[in-house]
Amino acid sequence: MARTPAIFMVSTPLHLYNALAIALKYRDRWESHLWFIDQKDQHNPYYHVLREWKEHPFAGIEYFITNLPGTAAKIKARKSAFDRIDERLAEIRPQELLVGNDRRIEFVFAVNHACRRLGFPVRGSLIDDGVYSYVDQRSKWYQDTAAERLMKKMVYGSWYERTPSIGASPFIDRAFVAFPEFVNRALRRVTVEGIDLELYRSAEIQTYSTMMLESGYIDRQMLPCFDLVLTLPHESLMHRFPGFKDSVRRIVDNVRYGGKRVGIKYHPRQKDDDPLQLVSQQDQLIPRAVAFEILLPLLGRPLIIGDVSTVLLTARWMRPDLHVVALKNERDSRQRKMSGILAHLGVNVTRDFDEILSLMPA
Repeated sequence: MARTPAIFMVSTPLHLYNALAIALKYRDRWESHLWFIDQKDQHNPYYHVLREWKEHPFAGIEYFITNLPGTAAKIKARKSAFDRIDERLAEIRPQELLVGNDRRIEFVFAVNHACRRLGFPVRGSLIDDGVYSYVDQRSKWYQDTAAERLMKKMVYGSWYERTPSIGASPFIDRAFVAFPEFVNRALRRVTVEGIDLELYRSAEIQTYSTMMLESGYIDRQMLPCFDLVLTLPHESLMHRFPGFKDSVRRIVDNVRYGGKRVGIKYHPRQKDDDPLQLVSQQDQLIPRAVAFEILLPLLGRPLIIGDVSTVLLTARWMRPDLHVVALKNERDSRQRKMSGILAHLGVNVTRDFDEILSLMPA
């Protein structure tokens, strides 16, 4: 029996790992293809290592650079990508189209083009995007005006649409997520399936993770030694929350003073190596480009601290044995919206220093 053609469209490491897990689950039924979309340049280590992995579960891998600086360059790159997408859709004729963010323009083009012009049916599915699969996120006002939508239609074509939140595309009728009972409002209208955590522990995915580590992006010998791992948001978010930086510095200084080892991981898009100047020894800085999904199995039993983020959700999902703390911030609307899932997962939301210290490993 012929397998069903399926295309995964990913733009983050989390999307990629979820795509790997789902493709492995359905490998006897689907002929899976992987497309990296919304890429800024050719220097994505996850793509290059995946190409070197001969046993990967995909029939083909494509790479689309569409997120370039400058409006003219971005439009040109996107139109070039649309031509390639057009060709590949006609060749593959997918019946399954899975994406981590259904607001990405490559997905919008693909589903409109495949369904309306090429004329074959496609089932659209969302794969877990992290926090915004569980929080209702509206577009910024200037991205949702009628003038903006009209301009995009004039530039790209009449097919262009933009949904108000992740999962709201009318083409999405299924979602694969870590926590099915807590999905956002848009995803409650579709069929929701849980991602099997055991697939993350499969020999295949562990092989890929090992290849990433051996590519020189991290010294794996230091990972089991940390007593505290601090994961930080992008600096632009830290500026919006008064007192966040001071709280982080106080925690690090006191934990380090007590003789504990601290691992510090900045946001992957952070440009400076250590903008908060927290690191006292270089081996305490965890490379920001390395996905937390790779690191978690190799950590000992540290306390994980951060803001409300995909990292904290992933930590509780993949390592339920770890204590996880979200630094309380009354101005972060995500904390209010995610109070239910955070409580369910046992994530402590606090800025009480004594409470945080009490969770540190002995």
